[in-house]
Amino acid sequence: MDHKGSRSIWREWLPEDLLPQVQSEEPHRFSRTLRAFANEWKQNSDMPSAQRCLESLKWVSVFKSSMTTWHRPEACSDAPGQAYSGLAMYFGEQNALSGIIHRSRRFFAPDAAQEIWDAFSPALSNMLTPQCLEALGWLVLFLPTCQATIDPKAGAWDAWLGTILDTWQAVAPCDFFQHQALGFVARLAKHDCYGVVQWQKHMSVLYTHMLWSFHVPVGTATAKIPFGRGSSIFNKSTFSLDSYERSDSAGKLAIYLLQRGAAAAHADSLQNGSMDDASAPASVSGMAHLERLADLLENYYHPSNNGTWDKSLASLLSSLTKYMGKRLVFERSPKLDEDQDGYEAAGVSLQSHDAREPMDEDTTRRLAAVVVKLAGPAQFAKSYHQQAAACNALAVAAYVAPDLVLSLAYQRFQEGLQAVNAVHQLNGAIHLWGLCLRPLLLCGEAYIASSIAPDAPQVPVGEAIAASLMAVLPGIDANDPSKCLTVFRFCCSALLQLPALPEHSGQAGLIPLDTELWLDELLSRIFTILENLEAPDTRSETAAGRGSFKNIIAGSASAGGSFLLEKQSMFRPLFGLLFARLPRPLALQALKRIQRFVTSTTLPSVMREVSAMCQEAQAAGPKESMSELALPLLQHLKQELSSDGELSMAQAARLQWQLSVIDGLTPNAGTAILSVKKQLADVLRLALSSSSQEVQEAGETALVATLGGLTNYYLSNAYGATHKSLQPAAKSGREAHGLLVQAWGDVKYTAAQPTLEAPEWHMPSPEELAFAEELVSEHLENAARALLAECGSPNVGATSKDRQHLRGLLLSMTGCLIALGSALPGLDPQVEANGDSLAVIGKNGVLVGNPESRALVAQALVAAAGALTDSELLEEVSAVMQYVVCPSHFEWLEYEQQLGGWREDSKVINEPAIAGMLDPQGQRWCKRWPRWLLSERALAQHLWRGSQASFRPWLSTQCLDPPPSSLPQPVKDVLAALVPLSMHTYAHVRNVSALALKLALKRTPKIAPMLMPPYLGALSGVQLQLGSWDSADGTHCLEESLQQLLPAIGQPASTVAMSAAAASREEGEVAGASSVLQAMPFFRFVSRNSTALAAISAAVMASSSRAGIKTASSIARIFSGMVVRLIRPPELLAAQMEHQPLPAGMQALQARLREVTASNAPHSLHWRYIIMAEALQIVLLPPQSSEAAAAAASRALTLLTSPIPGQRGIGSTQLLYILQPAASWQTEGMLEAVGSSVRAKLQAEPQWGQLLMDQLTHAQPTLNQDNHGQSSMSGLMSRLMAKPEDLVVESISQASAHLTEWPRGRTTPAPLNNDTFHLDHARVIQALAQLSPSEVVQALKGPLQAAVQQGQRDNDRAASHAAAEVLAGLLASGTVFQPGEHGGQSAWDDWVRDTLVSALEAAPMDLHDAWAVAVRYAVHWLSRSDQPFLKLLLPAVLQMPPSGAPSSAAVRRLKLMAACLGEFSNLGACGTRTSSGEELRLPATAQAREAAHSLQASFLGEVPELSLQTGETARKCAATCTVLALAPAIWMQQGTEQGSLAPEVHSVLEYIVQGMQEGVEAIAAASATPSSEPSSPMQSADSAMMTSPKPSSAHDNGAPLMSDPRVVRLGLLPLLLRVQELTAPEAQPLALEAKMAAALVKYVHWPESVLQQVAGLISTAPSMEPWKARGAAIAFTQHFWFRHVFLLGNAGAASIQEATMQLLRDSKLEVQENAAALLAGLLTGQSPAQVTQLRDQCLSAAERLFPKGKRRRKADAATNGEAALADRHAAVLALKAFVLSTPYDVPAWLPPVLVALMRASSQPAPVSATLRKTLQEFRRTHEEGSLQQVRTALGEDQWDALRDIASPASYFA
Repeated sequence: MDHKGSRSIWREWLPEDLLPQVQSEEPHRFSRTLRAFANEWKQNSDMPSAQRCLESLKWVSVFKSSMTTWHRPEACSDAPGQAYSGLAMYFGEQNALSGIIHRSRRFFAPDAAQEIWDAFSPALSNMLTPQCLEALGWLVLFLPTCQATIDPKAGAWDAWLGTILDTWQAVAPCDFFQHQALGFVARLAKHDCYGVVQWQKHMSVLYTHMLWSFHVPVGTATAKIPFGRGSSIFNKSTFSLDSYERSDSAGKLAIYLLQRGAAAAHADSLQNGSMDDASAPASVSGMAHLERLADLLENYYHPSNNGTWDKSLASLLSSLTKYMGKRLVFERSPKLDEDQDGYEAAGVSLQSHDAREPMDEDTTRRLAAVVVKLAGPAQFAKSYHQQAAACNALAVAAYVAPDLVLSLAYQRFQEGLQAVNAVHQLNGAIHLWGLCLRPLLLCGEAYIASSIAPDAPQVPVGEAIAASLMAVLPGIDANDPSKCLTVFRFCCSALLQLPALPEHSGQAGLIPLDTELWLDELLSRIFTILENLEAPDTRSETAAGRGSFKNIIAGSASAGGSFLLEKQSMFRPLFGLLFARLPRPLALQALKRIQRFVTSTTLPSVMREVSAMCQEAQAAGPKESMSELALPLLQHLKQELSSDGELSMAQAARLQWQLSVIDGLTPNAGTAILSVKKQLADVLRLALSSSSQEVQEAGETALVATLGGLTNYYLSNAYGATHKSLQPAAKSGREAHGLLVQAWGDVKYTAAQPTLEAPEWHMPSPEELAFAEELVSEHLENAARALLAECGSPNVGATSKDRQHLRGLLLSMTGCLIALGSALPGLDPQVEANGDSLAVIGKNGVLVGNPESRALVAQALVAAAGALTDSELLEEVSAVMQYVVCPSHFEWLEYEQQLGGWREDSKVINEPAIAGMLDPQGQRWCKRWPRWLLSERALAQHLWRGSQASFRPWLSTQCLDPPPSSLPQPVKDVLAALVPLSMHTYAHVRNVSALALKLALKRTPKIAPMLMPPYLGALSGVQLQLGSWDSADGTHCLEESLQQLLPAIGQPASTVAMSAAAASREEGEVAGASSVLQAMPFFRFVSRNSTALAAISAAVMASSSRAGIKTASSIARIFSGMVVRLIRPPELLAAQMEHQPLPAGMQALQARLREVTASNAPHSLHWRYIIMAEALQIVLLPPQSSEAAAAAASRALTLLTSPIPGQRGIGSTQLLYILQPAASWQTEGMLEAVGSSVRAKLQAEPQWGQLLMDQLTHAQPTLNQDNHGQSSMSGLMSRLMAKPEDLVVESISQASAHLTEWPRGRTTPAPLNNDTFHLDHARVIQALAQLSPSEVVQALKGPLQAAVQQGQRDNDRAASHAAAEVLAGLLASGTVFQPGEHGGQSAWDDWVRDTLVSALEAAPMDLHDAWAVAVRYAVHWLSRSDQPFLKLLLPAVLQMPPSGAPSSAAVRRLKLMAACLGEFSNLGACGTRTSSGEELRLPATAQAREAAHSLQASFLGEVPELSLQTGETARKCAATCTVLALAPAIWMQQGTEQGSLAPEVHSVLEYIVQGMQEGVEAIAAASATPSSEPSSPMQSADSAMMTSPKPSSAHDNGAPLMSDPRVVRLGLLPLLLRVQELTAPEAQPLALEAKMAAALVKYVHWPESVLQQVAGLISTAPSMEPWKARGAAIAFTQHFWFRHVFLLGNAGAASIQEATMQLLRDSKLEVQENAAALLAGLLTGQSPAQVTQLRDQCLSAAERLFPKGKRRRKADAATNGEAALADRHAAVLALKAFVLSTPYDVPAWLPPVLVALMRASSQPAPVSATLRKTLQEFRRTHEEGSLQQVRTALGEDQWDALRDIASPASYFA
């Protein structure tokens, strides 16, 4: 249908006096808002509008913005260097830009897709580099797949998908790649309406990847793959927003792969097993593949198979259900819904294309069957995620295929009620049956089968529902909260379907329920549970008191609510629906029962529950509720409250209880409340003046309920049944149930199809308003006057009685302000009505009182704040002030609470859009909710309107924020009083006052500069006053404050000890100021005003005069928050970027900070403030001139030699920012000036190099201890234990780390993780050496040589580490390799080479990793240079150790070799293969690629010699290097037999395989001849095994080489299997290595091109020797088959099945049993036809081998002997496999298999033992219901025989 002109019901279901104004004014308000934005946009650009639109949508512009934000100048040459920005700002911009790209890519130009692919796809050609994963991330983020919907020629999508799949196949297991690629392919499959992708050819590959995405255990394999390729932190953080959860993407992809192409003629070919998957039409193949996937995963959904995979499987189930609904709605809905994305936006109709046919009935039913198959066992899973997903999936499937779900749900409901051993299943059964009630009624069928059995009896639908309502009542039990809440939800679900409950049986259209009996039982059980909750062991310590109203609305513990009021509990809605559906006589009868209950008991712990119950019950009869329940209670309350003397605890509890009942009866009583007007007013007055604080708070709550009910609008019949009921019709020829079903509605309202009738709004009558005026006069105005009088007297609040009286006055005022909210005229700013109004239209009630009332309250509160000293009273004063400065605050809290409750309830109770398949009216397919929930949402929207209209009523196009001068004087006085309260000594007073101030700041942000000075003064100790309210923007007062703060910077703390009171006052002031200044309103203001930023920075620096420990901690927190969240104000940013003078405030601050930090005299200032001053100069003030930059660099050099670690960190960061290349603030000549300053500094201080080395050595305090640098605390714990100043330095350093791209590999080297190698040190040395080469090298020469010698002489690890960091920086700079002055000798030849070699030779083994990092860092930067420096470095660090050197020398060289090879691989220096054979431009230069090629070739030539290393560590290092050298070479040569390293690669691989072959054969010969000497072959095979490339060795640098077809052809796999078990002691290391290799090979993702070869190898398993090789082959086959079943095809599957059947006859019992387990797994992945054929063969063999009667004796006589026994055992094992293949269900073919098995009961061992174990396992895994099915199918005799075999009688029994 046409939705033009449709409106939301939130704009229709409004009170009568609001509706006309909203409908007439709001459209104009929206247009005015758009016009204002458009005008502002036009003012910012001179280009025409159309051109501006195009410019803003070019993807290149967005990409450049991303690169600038993410500090990636190397990825985009136009991206400038960046000034400091806080980490929070960095990640915030990152997330925002990702979201913008995600939402705007559909608007890219038509040629954008091709441009994006051309820009990023070349990096996919080398999967060994980090750029490959990053390029994939950019492609997935930017590629607009929706263009495949709009224009099929917009891109070569099929070819692009093939490239991604090829790379995906080649890359090692990588979660990031799977995450990104699956999400992209799923998105493309959804948008591909034209068939631009040939999905048929990719179907098996895609399903293989989907299967790999589920980390489930298979056989002996673990769930998580033990190796894989990681991704950089940059990739994980950057692309997380657009990354779909893998299993969710898998479900989405599976749904959109269905029905592609027109191939209906082959509909059953694949199902019957007559066609390979690859040749099946896509329309068939998609469904068949999905069914096979479900078969493979089904067992993992069972409750007994829980594990880490539960959440991913639940996500798959939810995804299948979600996208099944979306697609069916899109294809079958009468008209497309306007909220569909992609297709509708392009104006494309799916039905108009043949690329994806609409799902027919058969496909839809099969899809629903898949959902039921997976969700069925998961319904009772231990994982909450699986339970919820399963119940929701079954409920949705009930709308698609009711016959598959409804009987199942009803059967499980009945089983759950009757279960004795599976009580835990009852909750899930009730919940599912409740969800299925609506599809049960909508389908129209008159009967429902009591079970899923074919001959199950039929039960009338009405009787089933009525019986269910009675049956669930025993579940209301206080000892089982979850079951109790499930019953409540079920009852609500049933009541929401029905228009009414019958008054007597036989009423037409209603269920046959004995309503009176059911009602009596329901109320009895609810009253019982309420009484049980009052028991001491079920009550919390704070539950006895009801708590104040502010605690109740906040949901705090003191509110005393039980589980009955939890989210989705449905306790309150149950009573509302109950009284709305009950006949009038029964409703009044229930009301009387509630009256008797509440008047005869006192249950303080459940006051909120009883109040809610009474509030909903009074709707049955407001007048009766008032006369029969409220009036007696009020009379009793008045009598007890009027008595003299103190109230006892029992009396107070009873009064609270009764007041809570009144609280529930008054809000929605309407005019009926007037009948108890006098009594109610008296009780409220007496309660608020009571001597008990608890009674006073209960009185406040009653006042809020009463006054709110008198003045506010509320829905009077939200739970009422709609007049629109449905009478669903059954299918053609079937009988309909004839019940009336409530119609549910959606959120759209149109004239052609209006939604349900609107609920009735209660409009306060004049009598109600008059009563409200009386209450306001007494409890607000009179209370305010009384408070004024009290505060004017001396000794106010001196006695306990006085304080109690004052509390009563404050609670009276609070109650009135909360209840009235925006209904009491507020003290709004006086703003001229200029411009068009943008204010929201709304009000929550009728206005009562006048602005003078609120002004009077403000006057009284200000007086109380100045006169009172009691902290509890001051907290109440602050709480009342909240509603003076922000009248609608409580309404906003109510809105949030109401909306949160609606969201929770609407998740459980809704009718999905797919219900249109059962809709007899043929309405628009959309999501629907019952009228009650729609009313709840409308009420929430009404509350929001009222709160927003009162929050900023002045909003207009000319006034967004009113000036401070427009505030009424009472509000100014209250704000002035709140400032000192927010810095009170007591924390609770501070917190409430701070909240009030934050609300005021949020409402009127321009008051921030007026409020800031006192807080700045509190931080600094300088007396500062509030700013002038008459100031236009408040900058003047901040400038004055700044001038007073600047002289205080640098003042040390007083040495005179403070008194305890003074210290406490100081701590409170600083803590309060810190809390308020960190609030978001102040943060926004500071980020937009440079003067405010300078002032707060000066205040923090001036706080050095504060001496307290807690004070220092508060100041450190606020400074840390500034650093992390820093956003530069626009004027400051513009001045820095455009090289203009800084704002005056910033100039003054800069001068003062330089003055403090530049002093050469010993600082009396604490070192912490020195760090803060230096940090501020980094984060706020990049150098604006060459002179300033030179001075800053000189100061940073000094800081580098500071003994304080924080100062060294700040110094290094400062230098890195100053020397950042292409920084946008750098002026011409700045770097030259900095270089001159550095040279002058080094020349003036000859000892600078030595001082630096000393401090770098001291930076490694733990290296000379026993732990050798290993941290004793985790990263999280070290952060929690760190000092605030350390966190500041770390935050600044982390932000600066974005300026570098190293390390950008997949893993971070260990020394960087445990802080034994400080990267910043190397970076600073590199930058300095490049800036001033000769001076820096000369300054570091002597100290560096001394440090190396010290490490050699004293084994000083700290000195060695410092030397490694410095040498890394020097080498990376490249300056040491350049000739000296006048062409002299280079520093490398002079001393660096010898020093480096000496350091490497002397380094102990625990420092090898640190030196490897140093060399790797140098290789990285030298590889980016065009100079041939690598030819000098590599021979020096990789020279062969001399003969006789210890094994540690070889280990060191190999680790250095691995570091170099790994870095070359990351940089792409090993070359990149492209389709055209060209090299891709990567960071590595030509000389780096030449060096990498040479290094690869030389190392590969060393492999035979290295494999014979004597030490195990050396051989492992050699294996790692072998993989690092081979992986790039093999990758380059795939697809070709020629390559630059082809001879070396082939030689190494042949050596490895030949060594394995010779070693294995020698081991076999040695085993056959015990006298032979096995040591030599053992060593040969062990060396080959260690050197052979295994997945474990390649986890960081490439795909496992076992996936290379040449390695497979060489036959490594069978050789590996033959050495799994070796008995010789000297062979144990080899056996262990072989087991590890075989275990890891199982996880290899084999390419499709070699699968048949692998299957062929598996087919030789029966002939493998020794027998343990056959066992290893079975373990390998289990995982291989499961992960590659979609690619094997019929031929490969048949060969594996044949080999498995042969292994059933193996000579070893272990092999036979493992083969049976393998066969069970094979059965789950085959087509039904193939399984049936094999089962028939096995049953025929069993009948032949185990005949009955005389034939049996003849058969036994004819089958004696070992061969015959092996045949019989193989037959039993084959049947066992069939039993194990369905461990939880009972398919129709299972009983005959069990009968065939029982025929072998008389066979000898091992046949009989196998039979007994099989039947025992069958009984263990199957539940009671399944066993009963088997018992019925077998008959009693055969069942008894089965039980006897599974559990034979024991002699001892």
